[in-house]
Amino acid sequence: MIINGKSALDYAKMGADTLIRKFSVEELPPKNRFHYHQGVFLSGMERTYFLSKDNKYIKYIKDWMDHYIDENGQIRWDVHARQFDDMQPAIMLFNLYNQTHDDRYKKVLDNFAVIVDMWPKNAQGGFWHKYDRNNQMWLDLLYMIGPLSVMYAKTFGKSYLFEVI
Repeated sequence: MIINGKSALDYAKMGADTLIRKFSVEELPPKNRFHYHQGVFLSGMERTYFLSKDNKYIKYIKDWMDHYIDENGQIRWDVHARQFDDMQPAIMLFNLYNQTHDDRYKKVLDNFAVIVDMWPKNAQGGFWHKYDRNNQMWLDLLYMIGPLSVMYAKTFGKSYLFEVI
């Protein structure tokens, strides 16, 4: 579809380019958080990279991840994973790991898989949205952790994770 002479990819690139110009990886809001707010934007940027093959998009994602992941494969954040919202950006680590084979990325994904295994569930087996929301299930949980679990299962042969969501 073309609107005003521009394709959807043109608009995606304009949006991604604007945020790259406006925010260094350290400043991408919310600053000092590994959180779904950045993950949603970066997921769109990743799709823009896949369609355009312009390396500046994957470089920005990698630089953002490298800003948050230390040399031991731990995420630098001020809270521990007490909500799936704080795990969603890890979805982009699969592509980065496949491209770079950087073990730090796999360590983050491995740690999140353990967290998913130990996450509280209600009597029907549904995940609580947050640790402090006993038995509450939120629809956005499927977005926050579903793709991460399925991609981990497929990439690393942990088929039981196909069934948890």
